[in-house]
Amino acid sequence: MNRLIGILLAHTSQITIPKILSSAFSVIHFNARSVNKHFSEITSFISNLQLKFSIIGISESWLNTSNDKLFDIPGYTPFISSRSNKAGGGLVMYVRNDINSCHVRDDLSTYGDDQFESLFVEITTSSYNNNSNNNYTVGLFYRPPGKSVDYFNTNLATTLTCMKTEKKRCVFMGDFNIDLFKTDRHSPSKNVLDIMNSYHFFPKITRPSRVSRESATLIENIFANCYNESFAGIFLTDITDHFPVFTGRARACSK
Repeated sequence: MNRLIGILLAHTSQITIPKILSSAFSVIHFNARSVNKHFSEITSFISNLQLKFSIIGISESWLNTSNDKLFDIPGYTPFISSRSNKAGGGLVMYVRNDINSCHVRDDLSTYGDDQFESLFVEITTSSYNNNSNNNYTVGLFYRPPGKSVDYFNTNLATTLTCMKTEKKRCVFMGDFNIDLFKTDRHSPSKNVLDIMNSYHFFPKITRPSRVSRESATLIENIFANCYNESFAGIFLTDITDHFPVFTGRARACSK
């Protein structure tokens, strides 16, 4: 059906809808639960938004090496990490073609690990004042439910240490299957937040990202270490039972 039911905005810093539509850098994350099944709905939804996101991240693509080259979005270059040994999972990151430069960070990405998956790219975008370039490292994650949160946290801390050394703007997005609404009673979930915060990464999403008749959870999120003049929010749609989450920085802001 592909309906846009509503938008929940957070961390807007007085950002208006026109500024969002002309943002200098923006990302959106979908948990697709099969790109093959929902690709037309996702692309139609994005087209109707009138906002050409810098990066579109998709988790649970459920693609494999036989079909992961079949789903192109006009104006974007796909970077793909598909499972080769079993079904499910999978990550796709679509990077807008007018991004100055982009390359995959294999040293940060995690492939073939049944505990979690990650795909990192490094991009260069035009500066807000067009006098220089901005570098971003963008990570896309999927951690299946029931896998070790402690294992994930250990690897996350290693990645964040590297990011701290490089001193770059960073955005991590994905389906972490770690409910940030339970940090007061689930210590591994609290540890995820504590680790992120200790490296000055903060969650952009604070409302439920998955809602059913029985529960409302915050398992999708976007963490960033860059906050000036930013906006973030959730699109309430019925594409899947996971809501898309997004964030960006307005073109008018400075470093």
